[in-house]
Amino acid sequence: MCTTRNLKDAVQSNSLKGKIPSSITLLENLGRLNLSFKCTYWAIPDNFGDLISLKNVSLGSNSLSGAIPDSMSANLDLAYVDMSSNQLDGTMPKFFAEMKKLKYLNLENNEFPGVLPFNLTFTKRLDVLKSVETAICVTIDFR
Repeated sequence: MCTTRNLKDAVQSNSLKGKIPSSITLLENLGRLNLSFKCTYWAIPDNFGDLISLKNVSLGSNSLSGAIPDSMSANLDLAYVDMSSNQLDGTMPKFFAEMKKLKYLNLENNEFPGVLPFNLTFTKRLDVLKSVETAICVTIDFR
């Protein structure tokens, strides 16, 4: 998959199956990544944040497990994030609240426990926030 550094879109018509390779970060101009419904397993690569041109990421309806990597905090231009219907767990990342361009965030149907770390200003800025149906009851922290 990672054969050209100038690739700007990797969308559902790809044939990627199995583990998301860490070499995906060599696609330094990648602006849109859609691997939804691709039967992708394992975890999101720790170096996923190296995709600094990424504006739209769709990893929904896979079998991704583990935590969302902290390196994603470097993706400040993200406007659309869909990681719904996976098996992601761990602490829900606070860095999504720092992403000023983020308009759509869908983390529902995962296994995140506890409190959403989003403040009221952040939730007003979002057009869509989906985070229900997690492993245990979720509350919104409006501090």
